[in-house]
Amino acid sequence: MSQSFGAVDVFAGISASIPNDGKIGLVGPNGIGKTTLLLILAGLASPSSGSVHRARNCRIGYLPQESAGAFNGQEHTVYQEMLTLFAPLREQEIRLRQMEQRMAVDGNAPTLLADYGVALERFELAGGYDYERHIKHTLTG
Repeated sequence: MSQSFGAVDVFAGISASIPNDGKIGLVGPNGIGKTTLLLILAGLASPSSGSVHRARNCRIGYLPQESAGAFNGQEHTVYQEMLTLFAPLREQEIRLRQMEQRMAVDGNAPTLLADYGVALERFELAGGYDYERHIKHTLTG
C-alpha cells in the first residue's frame, strides 16, 4: 500500500498483518504519515495505491489527536470520558458516601442503616467496585 499527496510520497510499499485482538501503536516524528496510515487502516481514508483487507466483523477504533469535539467540546482524558459511561454508578457512590457521613454523626438511626444496606447492595450488584478496574483494563489492554 502507498500514499502520496501530489508528487510527495508519504509512504510506499507498506505491507502488514495484524492478528485478531491485535493492538498497534505508531511512533515517529511529526509529518511522516502516522495519522494518514491509521485513517487508511480505519477505513476513513483511501490509499493512493494498494488496498486494506479487514476480517469480517473487524472493528477499528480511532481517536483523533484533536479530540475536544469528540468529548462534546470539553477537554479531558479518555479515562475521564469513559467514566461518564458509569455516571449512574458514580451517583450511587456519591449517595453512599453522603449516607456514610450522616451515619458518622448519627450511626444509630435504624432507617438510615437499613437504607444504606439496600443502597450498598444495589451498588455492589451493579459492579460499583469494579467499574474503574474495567476502564483501566480496557485502556491498557
